[in-house]
Amino acid sequence: MDQRVLREFANADVGLVCLGGGRRHGHPDIYRVPYELPQLGRFGFLSNMRNAEEHGERFTSECDIAVADGFALFMRRSILEKAGGWPHGGAIAYQCYDYWASCIVRRQGYKLRLVGIACDHMSGRTATMVHLPDTHAAAHAEIYEMFRDVLPFSV
Repeated sequence: MDQRVLREFANADVGLVCLGGGRRHGHPDIYRVPYELPQLGRFGFLSNMRNAEEHGERFTSECDIAVADGFALFMRRSILEKAGGWPHGGAIAYQCYDYWASCIVRRQGYKLRLVGIACDHMSGRTATMVHLPDTHAAAHAEIYEMFRDVLPFSV
């Protein structure tokens, strides 16, 4: 696995590599119609998870994506440093950190890549065990306001 991920970073244009993600981030009409949380969705999900078809499409190769799923993220340190590190103090600190990472990478002019490595995903189990009811919606609202310059996006 590590060799396939590292191979992606040999391309200086790649800023983030993940094991699951979507081809489109955000509804095409986002910012043209009144805000609703589903507008920030991840569409066209690809992965090589054991149960990939339950979430989208099985994918075993490599490709550009628009948005990563946070269950496995690999990011260039320089991107995090330029962004001031991971978000702290707001709702994004726990929810939507993958949306944040995807948008920060795009904002800085880098590509996101998916590597279809066989894997498992807890599928939101931690989010539902410690989820605070208002955190989910608040994190999405922060992403909506913070990333108008890079949403929506598709590959």
